[in-house]
Amino acid sequence: MRRRFPFCYDPFGLHTATLCEDVHHIIPIATDPTRAYDKRNLVTLCRACHAEVEQLERAYGETSFLFDMGVNKSLADKQRN
Repeated sequence: MRRRFPFCYDPFGLHTATLCEDVHHIIPIATDPTRAYDKRNLVTLCRACHAEVEQLERAYGETSFLFDMGVNKSLADKQRN
């Protein structure tokens, strides 16, 4: 996953061209275990963004609105749209 999408998805629009360090499950495994290995349910994030997303999930639950519901894009693809 990180080879194909090497940059942080940057769901908060805080930085550019930051290398990813983590892969995040958009729909948490605890919510839907059948999507654990679904590539459409994964997004690459830097540690800072991953920590923020995880904190939001713990506090409010759903965070899929931060992503394009599993449509993974590199930073270049995201900027083109």
